[in-house]
Formats: sequence, C-alpha cells, structure tokens
Amino acid sequence: MIHLTSALQIEQQIIDIGDGGEYESITEAIGELITSGATRSNSSVTLNLLKGFVLKEQIHIENLNLDWMTIVSEDSIVPIQASAISETLIESRRPAFLGRNQATLPTIGVLFEYDTQTARCDGITVAFGSKVRLLPGAGVNYADRGLGAYYHSEAFCYMEGLTEGGGGIGAGDVTGVSFRYCSNRAFMASFGSKINCARSILDYCSGDNAVYAIWGSFCDIYQSNVSHATNTAVHSRDGSKVNARETNVSHSNRGFHASTGSTINASTSSAKNCTIGYHATGASTINAQESDASGASWEGFFAEKGSIINADRSLANDCREGFSARFNSIINADTSSAQRARNHGFLANETSSIQARNCVANQAMINGFLATRSSTINARGSNARSCNGNGFRAEEGSSLNANSGDATGSGNEGLDVFRGSFISAQNSIGSLRLPERLNQLTREGAIFR
Repeated sequence: MIHLTSALQIEQQIIDIGDGGEYESITEAIGELITSGATRSNSSVTLNLLKGFVLKEQIHIENLNLDWMTIVSEDSIVPIQASAISETLIESRRPAFLGRNQATLPTIGVLFEYDTQTARCDGITVAFGSKVRLLPGAGVNYADRGLGAYYHSEAFCYMEGLTEGGGGIGAGDVTGVSFRYCSNRAFMASFGSKINCARSILDYCSGDNAVYAIWGSFCDIYQSNVSHATNTAVHSRDGSKVNARETNVSHSNRGFHASTGSTINASTSSAKNCTIGYHATGASTINAQESDASGASWEGFFAEKGSIINADRSLANDCREGFSARFNSIINADTSSAQRARNHGFLANETSSIQARNCVANQAMINGFLATRSSTINARGSNARSCNGNGFRAEEGSSLNANSGDATGSGNEGLDVFRGSFISAQNSIGSLRLPERLNQLTREGAIFR
C-alpha cells in the first residue's frame, strides 16, 4: 500500500494544550503550526487537551484544510465557558468551532459541554463548502444549536465496521456523536448540505426540531436516539432526505415529520408515546415499515395533502387515531395493528386510500375502519371486534373491502354504509343496521355479502 505518510515521511507530532502544555489555546497551537510551515504534506498532528482544560475560545478556520490535525482530550468531558463564546461569526450564530469557505476543520475527537446554555452559542458549524470529521463519542452537549452544516457543507462520523454484517453489528456497541440537551436543534443541514452521523445521541432537544434537514439537504442518523424532543424530533423539509432507520424518537411531541416534497426512511423505528408519531404532508413520503407509534395522543401515522406513508407490519395501538390518511393521501399498512383507538383505528378521508389487509382495529371507541368523503380502504381479512361504533363503515361516496373481516361485538352495527357508499363483505362476520337490505342498492349505498 502506498500511503502519503510513508511516501513523504510525514512527521508525527503530539502537542499538549492547557496548563503545563506547549500552548494555552487551540487557536494558538494551530496558528504556530501553520506559521512554522507545517502542512498536510509534511505533518500529522494530535492536539492533546490536558486534564482540566476549559475551552475559552472560538476556533475559526477559513480556506484551510486542517484534516491532518486531530483534537483529543485527557478528560472524558471538556467544559466550554459560554461567556467566552461571544463573537458572532456566521449570520446571528456564535459557534465554538467554525469552518467556512472551503475549510476543513481539524478532526474532533472530544466531547465538549457548555457550562451554561446561552442563545446562539453553538457547537460545531461548517459552511460554504466546508467539512468536519468527528470521532465516535465526540460532540457538544448543552449547545444552543449542536452541529450545523450550511451551504453545500458536510459533517460526518466514521464508525469502523458499521456496514459489515448487517444491522450495524460489525461496529459492536460503539456509539456515535453526542449533541444532547441542545436548545435549538441538535443537527441542522441546509442548502444542499450533508450530515452523516449514525448512532448519534441527540435526546432531550428543545426548540422546533431536534434533527432538521432543509432545502435539498441530507441527514443520516441510522440507529440514533432522538427521544424526548420538546417539539419535532426529525424533520425533513423542502426536498430533503433523512435516513432514520432503527432510530428512536419516543416521548417527543412529534416523532417524524416529512414536509413539502421530502422523504424520511424510518423503517424499524420507534415513535411511541408522541403526540403524532409519523407525519407526512405536502407530497412527502415516509417509509416506516415495522415501526411503532403506539400511545400517540393524536395520530400514530398521519399522511395528508398528497403524501404517502408506507407502514406495513406496524403498530399504532392506544392512539386517538392509529392510521389516518387525509386530503388525497395514501397509507400502506398491511398486517398492522391499531387497537383501542380513542376515535378510529383506520381513517381514510377526503379522497384518500388505505391498504390495510389482515389488520387489527379491535375495541375502537368509534369505528375500527372508516372510509369517508370519496375514500377507499382495503381491509380484507381484518378484525374490528368490539368497537363502540361500527367495525367497518363507509360514508359519502366511499368504498371499503371487508371481505373475510370480523366485526363481532361492535356496538352499533358491525358493518354500515352512509350516503351512497359501498362495502364488500364476502365471508365477513358482523351485524347490519338493515339486514333485509343486504345486497340491495339504497340511497345509503350497498353492502354486498
């Protein structure tokens, strides 16, 4: 193997920073190295923060590639003195680390933590075509905004073995970066930027979004913890994409939100005990197969305004509404469960459709399956037992396939139609409001059995 270090005889250096070290600050050490003629073609430098080091400076790099420097620490957590992070460096923000104008920051292998949470005092920012690499376990807790990548910039954490063996088992139990308790977004990628940080710890974030990809950007937060967000845990907006497979956003106000033509891959994820678990709006798509939105105080899975949610083999038990498609939207939820809904287990409204074969919507407070206002539900082989209203109901020009369904014990009627709707109920079980009109067309519609 030909490697730059061996080919050019690059000098390896370890430089101690802090009390008793060679330099008092990171900025001083970097400046002296560059002045002395050190470059990536002749040097590889480790900047070692000594025990007791406190970050009291803003590291601001422009037009320089410093990927040949790595910052490490002897302490497990290095404090940041918030009062020293005082200079506005980009727009209204005051980041502790900033790379801009095609800069590459030193690789960061330290977990920092603000001593006081202060508005606009951020952690790490790259902008205008800049980059930063973080090592597993690094990050900035208690920042206002944790990690920001703006204007075609990139931040990433490489985790050896993550792609080996499937399910990330090649990386063992290694965790990624940490940006916990941020007050205004843990991650933000904007204007075509990328954040690739699997297994991140981003919980207890306040502000509008914990993870925010906007304006054609991308975030990869595979197997991350974004739980307990005060508002939205993961938001992909304006043509952006987020990979959040196997990610936990439980106990957040809203778990996953894809809006205005965006996409989220949240398969095998958890959004339990949120207000809304999975929300796709404005011609957006969420892939959430084998996911769990149980305990939502509003909707477990909610697609509206021309959006799509793919949620086969998913759970939305004990929600107000388990699966809700509105305004020309689609939900695919075969072999899913929405039991004990406080309203409806499965609701298709305003020219929407739900694919819900072999599903369970037992014990709904109102209806197990409701198709209304020119909507369609395919609930073939599904159960809607012991609902307070109807097990299967179609209203206002809608259609519902309840073939081989079971609405035993539902309070009013097992199956009912209203205002010109249709239910196909071959081999189904459940009572009818007007059994003598079975297979007859009336102004309410028809039930065919």
